[in-house]
Amino acid sequence: ERSKTCSACKDVIKETIPATGHDYGEWNETESATCTKDGEKERSCSTCGKVEKETILAHGHSYGEWEITTEAKCTEAGEKQRSCSECGKIETKTIEPLGHNYVNNECIRCHHVRAQSTEGVVFAYDSEFDGYYVKEYTGTASSVVIGASYDDGVHGEKSVTKIGEGAFIGNTEITTVVLPNTIRKILSHAFYDCAGLVDINIDFIPSEDIAADAFVGTMYE
Repeated sequence: ERSKTCSACKDVIKETIPATGHDYGEWNETESATCTKDGEKERSCSTCGKVEKETILAHGHSYGEWEITTEAKCTEAGEKQRSCSECGKIETKTIEPLGHNYVNNECIRCHHVRAQSTEGVVFAYDSEFDGYYVKEYTGTASSVVIGASYDDGVHGEKSVTKIGEGAFIGNTEITTVVLPNTIRKILSHAFYDCAGLVDINIDFIPSEDIAADAFVGTMYE
């Protein structure tokens, strides 16, 4: 505020002087931001000394390209890593197993030979799991192997996921059944009255996915 006085009447006139506003200098970084932690900068007014502060946001990691440290195999997962060029943090990811790539029933990568279904095992398409189920067995062998996959020429090659309802019902000749680990359900009466059945690998299938009457009349009921 400023004032002036009339020399004739002595009246005093007052005027407001507008604030000049702060005259800030350049920003100075007082704490550097890191990949995960905010930093800070400040500047001061050359007139009154007021200090203004601002946050410098963490800039996040600056990762390079992924590098494979362990190659994935048909049945084993691999691993890849990348590192931050700023702080050195290493990020690791799992590479899913490749799965077998069969040509003429032999994997071209690891040479695993795929188990073939015993002659007489009949498959049908399974829409629930988009695979195939064992519909029936018309063969005569007492030891039955069920392959892990099938191709009906329409739906393509897919996993065998179920033993169908009544698939082996009343077959007293079979003694051994080898199931692939792709089986997810065994339906009603699948092995009903298969009195000669003494060996079947079902430990990997949850009990709730095996029908209560699937093995009635066998040693597994």
